[in-house]
Amino acid sequence: MFPEVDHAEGPLTHARVVSGSLHHEESQALLEAAGNLLTKAATRLAAGDGDGAGKLAERALHLPFDDFEEVHPASWWLELEMSTRLTEEVELAAEGDSRWLDRVERLLGELSGTSAAVVRSALRDVLSEFPLPRNEERRAHQLIEAEGEEPPAEMKEVDELVAVLQALNRQSDLYAQDLHT
Repeated sequence: MFPEVDHAEGPLTHARVVSGSLHHEESQALLEAAGNLLTKAATRLAAGDGDGAGKLAERALHLPFDDFEEVHPASWWLELEMSTRLTEEVELAAEGDSRWLDRVERLLGELSGTSAAVVRSALRDVLSEFPLPRNEERRAHQLIEAEGEEPPAEMKEVDELVAVLQALNRQSDLYAQDLHT
C-alpha cells in the first residue's frame, strides 16, 4: 500500500505514514464539509435568502479546527475557492486579454475588510503561479499593496464568511457579464 515504507528505516515509519494519510483524509473531509455548506450558503445568498445563508455559514463556522493543516476548514475553503476562481480566469483569458484584472480591480473597489483581503490573497496566488505580462504584473502588485491586509488565519464571525461569499458571488457575476458582452 505504501511502497516507500518498504525502503524506509525506523520502526515507526509505517505508523507515521499511515497516520499522516489518515490525518490528510480527515482534513479533506472537513474541507469538503465546509465547501458543501458554503456552496449552499452562496446559492441562498444569490437567491436573496440572507437568513438561510447565514445559518449555513454558521454551521460551517462551527466545524472543528483542523489541527493537521492548522486551519479552520471554512476559512480555508473560502480562500481556496477565491484563488481557484481567479486562477481559472487567468488560465481561460486569451493572450493579451487583461479583463480578468479589470474585474479584480472592480471587485476590490466594492469590497473592504476580510473579503478584500481574501481577494488580495488570491491575487498573490495568481502572481506566484503565472508569468504575467509586465503591465499586468505591475497592476496586480498595485492592487495587492493598496491595503496590504492579509486574510485572517481563521474567520471567526458569520458576517465575515457571508461577506466573502458575497464577494465570490459578485466575482461570478462580473465574469458572467464579461462573457455576455
